[in-house]
Amino acid sequence: MSLPPIRRDHPRLGFAPGAVRARVEKFGRNPLWPPLRERARSGLATESGDPVTLINALHFGGLLALAEGDSQVVQRCNALWGRLNGAVEAGAYRVSDDLHNAFQMVALAFAYDWCAPSMGPELRRRSAGTLVRLADYTLKTFPGYFAEGRYAAFNNHSIWNHAGLGLVGFAASGDHPDAERHAAYSWGQFHRVIFPIFDRFVGGEGIWNEGTHYNHVADRPTFLWMEGAGTATGQSLFDRPWVRAVPYFWVYLTRADGTMTILGDWFAGHDPVDVFNQLARSFWSVAKAAQETQDPHLRAFAAWEMARAREIGQGGQHSPLNALWFDPDLPERPFAELPPSRLFRGSADVGGGETLAVLRSGWGDDARLITFSMGDWLGHHDHYDANSFTVYYKGDLVVDPGYGGEGDVSWRFYRRTSAHSSILVDAPEAEAAEAEVVQRGWGFDGGQRIPLVKDRPRNVEQFFHVKNPEYPESSLFETGDCLAFEAHGDYDYVVGDATKAYHRAQLTRFVRHLVYLKPDVLIIYDVVETPEGCVPRWVMQCDQRPTVADGRIVVTHGGQVRAQTLLPAAAPVRVEQTPGRVSGREVDAGKAGAGFRVEVSSGPGTEHRFLHVLQITDPDDREYAEASWRREGDGLLVTVKQAGPVREVRLKWDGEVGAVVDVVK
Repeated sequence: MSLPPIRRDHPRLGFAPGAVRARVEKFGRNPLWPPLRERARSGLATESGDPVTLINALHFGGLLALAEGDSQVVQRCNALWGRLNGAVEAGAYRVSDDLHNAFQMVALAFAYDWCAPSMGPELRRRSAGTLVRLADYTLKTFPGYFAEGRYAAFNNHSIWNHAGLGLVGFAASGDHPDAERHAAYSWGQFHRVIFPIFDRFVGGEGIWNEGTHYNHVADRPTFLWMEGAGTATGQSLFDRPWVRAVPYFWVYLTRADGTMTILGDWFAGHDPVDVFNQLARSFWSVAKAAQETQDPHLRAFAAWEMARAREIGQGGQHSPLNALWFDPDLPERPFAELPPSRLFRGSADVGGGETLAVLRSGWGDDARLITFSMGDWLGHHDHYDANSFTVYYKGDLVVDPGYGGEGDVSWRFYRRTSAHSSILVDAPEAEAAEAEVVQRGWGFDGGQRIPLVKDRPRNVEQFFHVKNPEYPESSLFETGDCLAFEAHGDYDYVVGDATKAYHRAQLTRFVRHLVYLKPDVLIIYDVVETPEGCVPRWVMQCDQRPTVADGRIVVTHGGQVRAQTLLPAAAPVRVEQTPGRVSGREVDAGKAGAGFRVEVSSGPGTEHRFLHVLQITDPDDREYAEASWRREGDGLLVTVKQAGPVREVRLKWDGEVGAVVDVVK
């Protein structure tokens, strides 16, 4: 797709022609503007000669100069530009981390565009030259992110680098002869490579693939590029359905206390800084999507995030773009009006994508929140967690342990199936483990295969071209699918198929059924088929040490999970210590703060069934749910008795899709 003409006036990034006054007028009603303004003035006072410090000061100061036109602010910005130009011309800019460099490129592009109207011709010429020098530095220092057909466009680093390079081109176009080629290159890459990934794998109902935190790290640079490129060319780029879909990921994963359910890579602590990081960082994309789609529920959630972040003393000061992206005049509707449960998945007609079911009992302080991960393995920060679940009620009860950094511990544990609540299969290592995994010292945990040692998703064409030799009709990266999702007033039903996540030497079928009887009972029924001699283990990962007594596995952390194992009958239960999940630092097994894994083993044979009933309640609740089962022909009847209702759930014994729930008392 060819690049449309780029406007020659400034500002052109984030401001349509003639729109500066109207947008700036809203700043006075934006609660984020006073702290952003204060930060801008403070930054402009710097005497530093460090290029990164100067870029940050100009990013905030440029918007202040544009908004207020204060002559002292303008003069100070011009002085800092002179200092930055000198430093870059002298070769003082040295950033070795590609992501940090991309952040600087984005900030510099907006800063230049916003300051340009107040620059004289010579300062503008030198400053545009600085932008192009740093674009050339980016291409020379980080060439892997621009290798045609080979860079991994499913990864946030690639998107950030392309956004930074392109925005520099859009900002300096017309002011430097080499700038427009960078804009044209990025226009082509976003339309030919990056947008098709969002279109196909996210679509109108899906999410990005890299976990709770890294979703924003991919969405935000995409939105930033769309903001700058769209206004610079007069094109509408926010009319794609995934613009509205993506932010609902955080709406549904956020709990009343401001914490979020961690899925995939990110540090999972609940101290104020961790809470703020999630709220403030996801706020960017939520606020922008609300503005572009006029979605009143997203607007309400953005306001809730902002209030919560300020409540814990951090403010909403991460970016001057917040002043542009949060619309103080947009009407709100309570996000608690939304259906409590939701399935996130890519377009069903094309297949592929990250698939996640979020099952909630409601939106209040006492809401239960259950997640069920399905879908494909799509990137570096994705985990090997097909058919895994988490449970939250007044505290994390069944968890994804999050991120262990980039060290080997992440590849030995945090990213692996043994750190998640899915299925492990004891099978001969020589048959079930990739040789590359063993050679790297990552070990064989009995879990899902690791496509990364072969390749990673790079673009839409490559995703489908690289085949799984054990399932030649499927991509190497296809690991799971959602077979059914039903959300009813009193129960939810979802079925996941994770067969292709494993090697055939481990299993040839793994379907998991979740029936959530609201508000407090979760039934999990698994059908697993294996080669002779392979023994599957049902696993559940916890923060707190479980107790096993009287036929129940009990986990207490704020709320309480009481799990009954109905199948296999009299199955052995084991509790293993694991590395922990404490504010982003690994805690070794056996030490304070370690995590715990519950394991329930099947017996011999080739067809295995696990049936668990989890009561999600308060520790002082004296009423225990009593569950039983019996086989009825080709069906499975599960009966759950509580103080009030008696509920019967009918599933198919063979694991095929279908559930009927009746209240019989």
